[in-house]
Amino acid sequence: MRFHEKHFSTLPGSANAPHVKMVVSQEINERRRALLKSKADRQFAFAISLSVLNHLGRSLYRSFATVLGEAISNSWDADAKKFEIFIHRDSNSFFIKDDGTGMTAQDFQNKFLKIGYSKRKEGTTHSLGGRPFIGRKGIGKLALLSCADKVTVISKIEGGTYIGGTIDNSAR
Repeated sequence: MRFHEKHFSTLPGSANAPHVKMVVSQEINERRRALLKSKADRQFAFAISLSVLNHLGRSLYRSFATVLGEAISNSWDADAKKFEIFIHRDSNSFFIKDDGTGMTAQDFQNKFLKIGYSKRKEGTTHSLGGRPFIGRKGIGKLALLSCADKVTVISKIEGGTYIGGTIDNSAR
C-alpha cells in the first residue's frame, strides 16, 4: 500500500497544516523503513471468506439470464465454437459445456480462482483465436455462486488432463 499526502488532509485555514503533514510523512517513512528491514522475516497473504464471494455474487447477478450470460461470455473468451446448457428441473441443477481452449492447472489456480484477474491487465485484448474479450473485471465467475449451492468446474486443454474443483457454497 502506498501512502500519498492527499490522504492526510487537514482543515482549511489551519496554521499547522504544513507542519502536521511533515510529521505524518516522517512517521510513515520511519515505519516504512522498519517494515522493509523486517519484511524478509515473514510473508503475508490476503485471504477472503467465501461468504464475501456469496454476497458479491448475489448482489451483482439477480437473474438467471444474467448468470447464463456470464457463462456464455467466459466460453466466448475461451474461443468456444459450441456452447450447451443442460437444465435438469428434477434435480434443480444445470450443466454448462463448451469446447473452448480449456485451462491448465496453473491457469485454473492463478487465473480462474483469482477473483478480479483480468487478461486486460496483462495487455491482452483478444483471445488466441482473435476474438475480442468480453470479460473485463474478473468477477463474472461469481455469477454462478448467485444461483447454486455447489459449482464444479472441470477443464482440459487439448492433449492435457482434466483439472478443476468444486466450490461448496451450501453453508451460506
